[in-house]
Amino acid sequence: RKALLAEGTAHIDFDPTLEIDLPKLPEPEARNFSDKAVEEILAAVLLEITLSERNLAILLLLLYGLRASEVCKLNMEDYIDALDYEFVKQNQIAKGQFRLIRKREKSSINIWNGVRRKDKNNPENPMLVSYSPQNAGARLTYGGILTLVDRLRHRTGIDFTSDQGRHTFGTNHVLIGMNPHHIMTIMRQKNPINFRRYTKAAEQAAAESEFYKFEK
Repeated sequence: RKALLAEGTAHIDFDPTLEIDLPKLPEPEARNFSDKAVEEILAAVLLEITLSERNLAILLLLLYGLRASEVCKLNMEDYIDALDYEFVKQNQIAKGQFRLIRKREKSSINIWNGVRRKDKNNPENPMLVSYSPQNAGARLTYGGILTLVDRLRHRTGIDFTSDQGRHTFGTNHVLIGMNPHHIMTIMRQKNPINFRRYTKAAEQAAAESEFYKFEK
């Protein structure tokens, strides 16, 4: 074989990489909330002594699939009041993209927006502002949302992160039978492998529900 290699005439008749066993990466898991967890977290928000309207708006936007970083970027003009739905126009996130908010939730967000419209001090006109002594009136930051999540986590005893609202949005809409392609479009999710976490969680929930039907 060395002689053949030296002459430059050797060739390999098979793909040597096929002989290598590479570890398979696990599929990403969805970390969606249960209905009970959502109720407990929202109830804890309403018990907030200060800024309960703002914090409820934050939670509802997260539960509608927005990332915490996207929620921070929203301005008042990005939120358009419609008859039955709210359109969150994400100009600073993805031009031309809209997020639908159901009528039953929009009233809670509108209450906060009514409070914000009275504040004309910030020329950027952000939808969500900070009320901390250091940053009062400035745009709410990602860290501000994490502080709220930490406080709610301590109050409810539920170990969760801000992106679980997004996971819940994706999983729940797969469960109710919405076309996965449309869900990916709304969520601006381009990677089907990452989106698989939502379909996998929905399949598991549907299987468990069907199982308990036959166990009764």
